[in-house]
Amino acid sequence: MGPYHSAVITTNGELYTMGCGKYGALGQDKEAENEYLPSKINFFSEKNLKVTDAVCGEHHTIVVTENGELWSFGFGGSYDFAPLDWLHNRTGALGSGKTTHRFSPGKIEGVSKPVSISSGDRFAIAVSENGDVYNWGCG
Repeated sequence: MGPYHSAVITTNGELYTMGCGKYGALGQDKEAENEYLPSKINFFSEKNLKVTDAVCGEHHTIVVTENGELWSFGFGGSYDFAPLDWLHNRTGALGSGKTTHRFSPGKIEGVSKPVSISSGDRFAIAVSENGDVYNWGCG
């Protein structure tokens, strides 16, 4: 659960998000202001991927799938209002190497078979099955 949105996983591995959808944090392929009821993210079931874990940052979400892939969506690190970019670090919390927002899930490359994930407001951490620790973003 993040400060502005939440994610829940069903026993079937389906992912639902709710709350503030600013910057694509809900992964619904659009920028939604608020979702008051849980909404299924069809992306994963359309690709026959089962979600096993999800964490929420301030305006981003990190997801692990059963096949050991890591996905992210939401705030990329660059504000829509230029003076805010100067005041705040460009975060890169999506693990994409870019500061653009993702409105639908994008794969995070370079992390092999994460067994644990965590997220803060503007950063994320993953631990792989062989004990390697990966972190990205601002924090």
